[in-house]
Amino acid sequence: MQYRSDIDGLRALAVLMVVVYHFKNNIGFNGFMGVDIFFVISGFLITKIIYHEITNNVFSLQKFYERRVRRIFPTLFAVIFVTTLVAFALFLPEELLAFSKSAITGLFFASNILFYTEAGYFDASADLKPLLHTWSLAVEEQFYIIFPLLLLVILKYLKTHLKLIIIGSFFLSFIIAFYSERGGLESLAFFMLPMRVWEFLAGAMIALNIVHFKNLSNMTLQALSFIGLGLIIMGVSIDLKDGIVFSLSVLPVVLGTALLIYAGQFSSSLLINKMLGARYLTFFGKISYSLYLWHWPIYVFAMYYTLNDLSKIDRGVLILISVFIAYLSWRFIEQPFRRKECKIFSVKILSLGLSIATIVLVISCYVVSKAGKTFLHSAETIRITDTKLGVDFPSVQVLSNKYSKGISNLLLGTSSSVDDASVLLLGDSHARTLSFAVDKQAKKYGKTALAFHNGCFLQKEFAAQSKSLEECGNLTEEQLNYIEENKNIDTVIIALRWANKTENFVINHNIPKKDYLNFRRESLVSFINALEEKNIDTVIVAQVPLLDLKVDNFPSIYARMLQRNDEGLKNLNPTVKGYYNHQKNILPIWEYIQENTTAKILWPHKILCGETICAIGDGSNLYYWDDDHLSEYGADFVSPIFEDVFMKGARP
Repeated sequence: MQYRSDIDGLRALAVLMVVVYHFKNNIGFNGFMGVDIFFVISGFLITKIIYHEITNNVFSLQKFYERRVRRIFPTLFAVIFVTTLVAFALFLPEELLAFSKSAITGLFFASNILFYTEAGYFDASADLKPLLHTWSLAVEEQFYIIFPLLLLVILKYLKTHLKLIIIGSFFLSFIIAFYSERGGLESLAFFMLPMRVWEFLAGAMIALNIVHFKNLSNMTLQALSFIGLGLIIMGVSIDLKDGIVFSLSVLPVVLGTALLIYAGQFSSSLLINKMLGARYLTFFGKISYSLYLWHWPIYVFAMYYTLNDLSKIDRGVLILISVFIAYLSWRFIEQPFRRKECKIFSVKILSLGLSIATIVLVISCYVVSKAGKTFLHSAETIRITDTKLGVDFPSVQVLSNKYSKGISNLLLGTSSSVDDASVLLLGDSHARTLSFAVDKQAKKYGKTALAFHNGCFLQKEFAAQSKSLEECGNLTEEQLNYIEENKNIDTVIIALRWANKTENFVINHNIPKKDYLNFRRESLVSFINALEEKNIDTVIVAQVPLLDLKVDNFPSIYARMLQRNDEGLKNLNPTVKGYYNHQKNILPIWEYIQENTTAKILWPHKILCGETICAIGDGSNLYYWDDDHLSEYGADFVSPIFEDVFMKGARP
């Protein structure tokens, strides 16, 4: 196949988008969609090569897979090997355990499946997963394994239906992805091959001339390439907060890449394609595979070591380091293994590859067998990092209405029957992290409680003020109906990240800024009144003090700081002054509610805080999981605030 410098330029565009997106926070564009450009390019090139060889009777599965091994395995194995050694020396138990699982699955091109299973609100952030980016490589390899076999079968037995099968598969995959996302299965659609096949097939359709126009003028081809670039720019600029499902938002990028590849087939003089074929871009295109693989572990380990505190200069330097290492990797790993004289299945090469894989597997299996707690971790480190979220309770499907489907409801307390529940815990993730405290008090007083998710508490007349609040209003109505139908419920506890969720009325739901506090107060009072009419007691839990540290796993940060005796430890504790300042707009709402309703306000900060400083732990265990969620230990510590709630009518 004739070399096309513009495709190397597209590779460069894709990898630079990804790298800049990863290294520069809040860059303002969806740089991660560079991966989707790679998928289209892969679909085009692989299909072009396979189809040409099959139609000329020179195709060999063995040779095809050997080329894939030459291309992919050496650098991947090198990255996983080096990353494993660094992670083993640097990571704390929880991160090391998660990493070891990703190293094992990465070797077998199944990491996309692992990361799909790990996707969730309280799971470790991307900044703690050095091999997270291998999910896309796993998807590609799965495609490479399956597609050549299918194409062989189609060309041998169903050649006349080739066009229909490819086009049908393209639309089927896209439809599955679209409705998976619409159905709340965003992670499934993001990580899994069946929902990504349409992107590869967009390139395959160009390679197979399924999409083909005859006698296109040079002006038309110029227009197509400009449109292609414009579509890519549009796609990466779409604000995903607008509620557009991912498959639709990435569609312009996929179509734009396909158009650029298509137009470039017919002319080497197209302006955009010539720009893409410039030497400075093709350099990055040539090292794109190595750059993609090396840059993310470099970023993760740098973030980990610096406690998520990288300056703009630091990030720029790390990009340069990534490019330098990628060049060395391309020059001394990729290129030698891709040469024909390098016998990939020779005894020496196989022995080297197997040795590297074996070392990774042995280390990873050892870590998994020790639950991440190796001989490098002290007892104090293990105790701190064992801090847990108290959210592991039986999940029950109580509501089966439209807006409640798929929402996890927790059963707390003494009984195994939801019909025995007399207390309902409502709220967002803050309520969920208090479920341990509610469970403890419920068991102490022989009661049962249910935990429902609700992030707004808006009845329909309030939800009607913004289209984006409509679903929340319907959910609230379903939950109020459930309370009315279940006479055993006598108390509703409400917990929320009040300050931020109230500000979201302005940011996400277009409630005028001058009205948003009144909107929160009036809607909450209306909700409380609706409960009062049903003779239900309402208890509101005020927000806990926030740590001035934006992290997903505070125990890990704290343990790392403790290990190096970091000066910043003394600045981690929230202050009472800071708490009142953060809650200054919410406190008048609580005062109004106490004066005008029968609702009771509970104050976790009165247990967590002294006169001026709030505690983050007691010297042996931590009260916090991240900057605003209590740990299981912390929830247990504040659980006495629920004493009066459950003492009422308790069994003697």
